[in-house]
Amino acid sequence: ICHSAIVINRAVSDDHLRAAPHTLYLYGDADPEFPQDYYRESYTWVQTHTGGRCQSVVIPGLAHTTSAESRAACAAYLRDQLGGD
Repeated sequence: ICHSAIVINRAVSDDHLRAAPHTLYLYGDADPEFPQDYYRESYTWVQTHTGGRCQSVVIPGLAHTTSAESRAACAAYLRDQLGGD
């Protein structure tokens, strides 16, 4: 799970990233820490370099923090990945 973070080190190999588990890329559309373009570019980069194994969730009104909605999205993602109900 990548929550409110951008990709800085893009020197990681594609093979290494493709070996990683599916990724949830979650951020808020009201984050003053990073411009929305940074998030979109980072998501596109991760999506491309993981072979499409990245899901994006944008939380309306969320700043550079967590919220009940973002934590619920993380919990739902983990539940889905682990095959839970």
